[in-house]
Amino acid sequence: MSFIHTVLSFVNTVGIIGVPILMFSLWMRLDLDEIKKVFQDPKALLVGLFCQVLLLLTLSLVIVLLFDFSIFLETAIMLISFMPSAVTSNYVSNKINGNTSLSITLTSTVTLISIYSIPIFFQIFSAIKKIEIVIFNTDFVEVAIKIFILITLPVIIGMIFKIYFSKTAKKLSAHCERLCLTIFAIIMTGAVYVCWDLIKNPMEYYMAVFSLMSVVIVSVLIIAKITNLSQRDTKTIFAESLLQNNMLGFIVIYSIAGVDSGILPVLAFYGLLQYIVFTLIYLTLFKNQSYINQFEKI
Repeated sequence: MSFIHTVLSFVNTVGIIGVPILMFSLWMRLDLDEIKKVFQDPKALLVGLFCQVLLLLTLSLVIVLLFDFSIFLETAIMLISFMPSAVTSNYVSNKINGNTSLSITLTSTVTLISIYSIPIFFQIFSAIKKIEIVIFNTDFVEVAIKIFILITLPVIIGMIFKIYFSKTAKKLSAHCERLCLTIFAIIMTGAVYVCWDLIKNPMEYYMAVFSLMSVVIVSVLIIAKITNLSQRDTKTIFAESLLQNNMLGFIVIYSIAGVDSGILPVLAFYGLLQYIVFTLIYLTLFKNQSYINQFEKI
């Protein structure tokens, strides 16, 4: 086995162990009273669900239909749009003074939906593109079961743990956050190496990924203004829409197609760039006082 295959296998193993921990810790940080407030005034939640579930999917489909990318790039772009937002979006929302309760509610809701949506969306994309690729010839019931075990079951266990062992959950929360950041650092390190070793045509990757990111950024900001969201909720939905759970996509594709899938480098590439782009947008827009004042007037 080559070194890059060893790296991919290691990242997959870390993901299989780490994703359930991340999802469990998601509900460990929940303030149930704050979650109730999100549902009592659901406008921001509905806008976030629209952006995360429908808008991202539609924009990705338009991009793959308009541009003549390789089939691996097209499939990866669609896969990214199928994924729920990354658990790190909750941590990011907290650090940028976003609506953390809204962020956790969106991540949890879309994560629970994804057990059904990912297999269905894959089948729809396969029918539209009329293509034959190994991931479309797999048993999607098996994929759904894996998604349930990796993300839905830990969320349910975390929810029960939070309700019945709230004091213990509060004590474990800080330890879980540090563990999650460690897992994140390991995965990002692996992603850097994967991109460095496997990407042979970086310009095509840049074009595909930045096309998706650009339309997502512009669309989310426009929708936020149209729906008159607060800047706090806008930052949160922006983070939820841009920061995708590519680790889940990596595990799904790795389990189906193995280490030689051309989709894995695209997921790693987007996974790296999404944090760089988000940081730049946050520093240039959301921390820009003149932009904030203008945003609030509109």
